[in-house]
Amino acid sequence: MAYELNTNTYGLKSSPFIAIRTLLELAERERLDFPRAAAVLSSDIYVDDICTGAANEKEALLLRDELIGILRAGGYELRKWVSNSPALLDGLPKEHQQDPHLFQNVDNPDAIAVLGVQYQPAQDVFTFSVQDLDISRVWTKRLVLSTVARIFDPNGWLTPVVFWAKCFLQKLWLENLTWDIPLNGELLLAWSRFVSSLPDIQLVKIERKLLPAGKCRVTLHGFCDASELGYAAAVYIRAVDRNGSVTVRLVIAKSKVAPIRSRLTIPKLELSGAALLSRLLNHVVSTLGQTVAFEKIYAWTDSQIVLCWLRASVHALEVFVANRVSQIRDSTAVINWRNVPGDLNPADCASRGCESSVILSHPLWWGPVWLCEPEGCWPHNIVDPVEPLPGLRVLAVESEPKQNLDELLDRFSSLDKLLGVTGWLKRFIHNTRNKSDRRFSPVLTPEERREALLFWAVDYEMRSYLMRLDIPFCCPRTASWYDS
Repeated sequence: MAYELNTNTYGLKSSPFIAIRTLLELAERERLDFPRAAAVLSSDIYVDDICTGAANEKEALLLRDELIGILRAGGYELRKWVSNSPALLDGLPKEHQQDPHLFQNVDNPDAIAVLGVQYQPAQDVFTFSVQDLDISRVWTKRLVLSTVARIFDPNGWLTPVVFWAKCFLQKLWLENLTWDIPLNGELLLAWSRFVSSLPDIQLVKIERKLLPAGKCRVTLHGFCDASELGYAAAVYIRAVDRNGSVTVRLVIAKSKVAPIRSRLTIPKLELSGAALLSRLLNHVVSTLGQTVAFEKIYAWTDSQIVLCWLRASVHALEVFVANRVSQIRDSTAVINWRNVPGDLNPADCASRGCESSVILSHPLWWGPVWLCEPEGCWPHNIVDPVEPLPGLRVLAVESEPKQNLDELLDRFSSLDKLLGVTGWLKRFIHNTRNKSDRRFSPVLTPEERREALLFWAVDYEMRSYLMRLDIPFCCPRTASWYDS
């Protein structure tokens, strides 16, 4: 009797690969019959969750039917349907929907977790939640780390808040506190003030839709900044519709705290932020580039030194600076670097950190107002040369004049002694440059004495030619009479 396993065994190392590979194979086989669904299975799926959309409700209905058909052809049944449109859920069995009563309580909607991110389909927005937060508890480093880890923000929409928490954790490590010692003093006051405002992030609502309906002109704008605490980068998408209305949306952001052991200068932190921004821009272009055509990609920084580094030759820069400049220049996206004043840079708050109550009404973080204006009203791209420019590789060259061999000639009264000393000097040079098996014997050979004589003859002949020509002692070896 033979038994055959027809299901994928979860828990094995190969199980995730087999599951994803099966869906990709299904997309290839059924691409002719279900072209829209095949494209979604190839790009908009994460393990067993499909997160996709369409430009309008009509296209979304066609995509829904194709997804059901292509997966049913492979023996799969789609469940846990969620949509911001009630029409897309009509006709689906209630047991296949995530929440059949989704649109019955629009004023107080419930959020649904989509890949760990809270999503309210009725309002079509992303939200955040902080549950079971006891502000009056005894705070330790362990509880602080646990609280910070509960802020799940993969796209970096709360980067200023998370960055403040990162810097606070760094302070706890610098204080050498153990995991379960209660906080006190200024540390406790700062953390209590921060954690008391943390529930305010539940008021943050991020629109899921990045672009307006219809055809529009789209540009990508990235901002980077740094402080003594660390550096950050944020990417915004700017769309202009047919009526000239401008929409600016925050797409993604990221921050990093400054290293403790190797203290970096502010310009080098600014450059690290620029390198982080170039990676974020490449990520956004590779992710959205198949569906969105970007007319231009701009990168903004308030550091004149960074802009001068980006225009300098890599070979003239220090290793740290040269490596990051090379990374930025090797970016797959064509980036136009521009200068922005510090008070107009939305990444400024992300590089310094702030509390939750500040980020709600921040004038720049959710999209700078000046970016909604025509390009002629943007900050002028003026880059003043920085003199002296830090980060340049310093090459010190000391020219040592060639010693006159006449002094050596005056020390010996006979040619025999001169050739002997010269032979021993040349042997010493030879032995120091070669291994022991290739070194000469202890006795000075006649051949070595002949080479010493030839050395002095060539030297005398060279100096005789130079004196006749009345030119400096150093002469190129390419001279026509050199080997004559």
